[in-house]
Amino acid sequence: MLKTLGLKILDGTPNYYVIEDIGRISSIIHFEKLLQEMMEYVTEKGTQSVSIVLNEKEAANTDYLDLLEAFDFW
Repeated sequence: MLKTLGLKILDGTPNYYVIEDIGRISSIIHFEKLLQEMMEYVTEKGTQSVSIVLNEKEAANTDYLDLLEAFDFW
């Protein structure tokens, strides 16, 4: 399970997994580690739907968007 504190996580595996409120992510490297760890977890659990909810400020961060695209999120 994710070791990153301060996130809102809705874990309904194997049906869904949602991460909200990523405001405490301190850097793009931290965000990438979060995504890697989350992907390992949901793959292991066979989760059908994974969502990451961004607020306006986070959604305007092109580094976040590029990284999400690299992990096949849209």
